[in-house]
Amino acid sequence: MMKQRNKNISNPLSGSSAGGAVRIQEGINVWRKFATALAAVMAVIVVLFVMAATLKPDDYGDGELKAVEETSPVSGITGGLDAASAEGGDSAVVQESIRRERAPIRGSLKGGANTNSNKDDAAADYITLHTAHGNIRITLRPDLSSPSVQYVRDVINAGCDGCNLYRAEKPGILQGGFKSAQGVVKPNTIFGDCPKEYESIKQNCPKHDPNCGCHGPVMVKGMVGWAGGTPGGPDFFIETYEEPATFWGNQHTVWGLVKDDASLDVINRFWELPASDNGGIHMLNDAVPFTPSLP
Repeated sequence: MMKQRNKNISNPLSGSSAGGAVRIQEGINVWRKFATALAAVMAVIVVLFVMAATLKPDDYGDGELKAVEETSPVSGITGGLDAASAEGGDSAVVQESIRRERAPIRGSLKGGANTNSNKDDAAADYITLHTAHGNIRITLRPDLSSPSVQYVRDVINAGCDGCNLYRAEKPGILQGGFKSAQGVVKPNTIFGDCPKEYESIKQNCPKHDPNCGCHGPVMVKGMVGWAGGTPGGPDFFIETYEEPATFWGNQHTVWGLVKDDASLDVINRFWELPASDNGGIHMLNDAVPFTPSLP
């Protein structure tokens, strides 16, 4: 009888162990769900951080280094060409215009006929910006804005005062000031002409320039124009994006073109100089003076 009774007595330790194992497994499952949810949240945070780190403005300030409100191709488009009108009947003409303007710089980079040679020097009208990091040669484009080219020439002849490069937005904008000593030469007040192929295309004006208009071609790599929607300086910038800057539309008066490899290499050096974020605009910690010269 004793043996039979012993068979009917359950082991309290074995029952407790089974219940504990179930609770442990449930805890592990809860932890796994929590870890999975946490990993998803962290992944979202990392993506948002990377996006925030890559956002950068692509417009520029005025002579007082004032920031303006225009977003870049990275953060979105608030200026530029109206998408509907750009895709209309003049689209093919517009694309041909952009292709034509890009041809000189592409030819230079491929070592073609537009390389920086003595033959080009004799045929082209240009100025040179002499900096501590190398020289930047700008071919003048009076066909796009004759008054602007005259202003640049007059400043060089009168003597430059505070001519420097103070903003570097990799990889698209190198900006500086171009004014005469004691303000002897007044900035040009005449905007560039609107190319005929863009006359029927609506401009999506940025907040800082709500009454913008068509004042030149869509800027392509190497083009030099006046900053902030002004017709004639003193602040200018060199556009170095690989693709046409359709996000600016035709809102800038263009007066020059950097098209030789050596000058573009010098511009690339500015991206590595120490700079500080000034309201989303990257200003060089030390502005780089330049001395402009004519041939």
